Amino acid sequence: MLKLITDYGVKILPKDEREKGLADLYIEAAAFPSRYMDDAPHVASATVHGLDFIVSLNFEHIVKDKAIRITATVNEAEGYEGIGIYEPGEVMDYEWN
Repeated sequence: MLKLITDYGVKILPKDEREKGLADLYIEAAAFPSRYMDDAPHVASATVHGLDFIVSLNFEHIVKDKAIRITATVNEAEGYEGIGIYEPGEVMDYEWN
């Protein structure tokens, strides 16, 4: 995994105080189960930093229609742009501009 980070120049996003608040709103809106508190911050961090999408293998809590719909609603209400949530197979043929 560390080699992939080095080889592809993966950028580590800095912590932002807005992430926790947004993640808490996701949990309150039931986008993610409260017992899986580590899921919401992933989406919140990507949203706060203005990423276009995240790719996840977490089909149980993140790449799930309910989570996608609720996070989109919360993001819009909070003034954030939408963020795509995809499984790897959906972006394998993505054309980079």
